[in-house]
Amino acid sequence: MTIDGTKSGLDALAAGELGASVQSSPFFGPLACDMAQKFAKGETIPPWVKVSDRFYDKSNVQQSMQ
Repeated sequence: MTIDGTKSGLDALAAGELGASVQSSPFFGPLACDMAQKFAKGETIPPWVKVSDRFYDKSNVQQSMQ
């Protein structure tokens, strides 16, 4: 497995040399800091803040490489 859905990782998936890759959202840090600042100020924050990641495998690698 590789992390972040890099081109070399996707190439390896397409060639059958890799089973899966996950692209973690680079926007988690700023979002987490924003929520922490709001909480510290006493503002209402949602109980759950979802950060979406991407999962690549042989079923979706070709469409993801275009």
